Amino acid sequence: MPPVLLISALLGGVLLYAVGSLSIRARLAKASRGVIPSNAVEATARAGAILLNACLNLVIWMRLAPEWGLIPGVVLAAIGVLSAVRPVARHGRYQAVLGWTSWLMPMSWPATGIGLAVFAISWISTLWGTRDVRVDRTSGVVEVAGLPILADFRGGFNLGSFTFLLGAAPTPFAAVGISAHETGHTLNVAAFGSVWHLLGNGIEQNMRPFARGVRAYGELLAESRRPDPSRPVLRQWS
Repeated sequence: MPPVLLISALLGGVLLYAVGSLSIRARLAKASRGVIPSNAVEATARAGAILLNACLNLVIWMRLAPEWGLIPGVVLAAIGVLSAVRPVARHGRYQAVLGWTSWLMPMSWPATGIGLAVFAISWISTLWGTRDVRVDRTSGVVEVAGLPILADFRGGFNLGSFTFLLGAAPTPFAAVGISAHETGHTLNVAAFGSVWHLLGNGIEQNMRPFARGVRAYGELLAESRRPDPSRPVLRQWS
């Protein structure tokens, strides 16, 4: 990626994530579960991140393939932009298209590329356990279960189009549970990009002093795919 695009992706993605997250802190502090109301600032930051990600996917495809990259670039950008249209974003068929085309979106490749490396490592180390792999046709995600607990971490994590479950049993993709939640992150990556996911959500969810766990902005959006009534959620995918 050219330096200008790289800087735009990093600064723009992190800035918009931070604005969206900070704009709902007051409302989130008053609610420990259920739907967290959005506001004009959050909605603008979310739409801006979607538009930025779509534009970068288009530009990168045009640079990767100057002679024909405009066609896939425009198609992928259009698919991404539609996630800003709430009725469309909440439609199951659209989510399937968005999830599967994420494999072709350059802005998803950093997260998915790391996921592919972790996927390969998990199979190289099969001596330490059984790996169960399945594909969710409604999001295009590859889920790997049966991984051992790592450094006291039990649960799931997402890397683009890959989901990994450590010491946790998979749940139905179509019902409330860890598997469905992680597919929400796959859709987040497709709509908002790897910077939003790896830096924004990754830092805010896990790294002290920012760690907010399930109350991180990206977590609230991912949870909206199959909302758990006991957790806070910000409507995006349902």
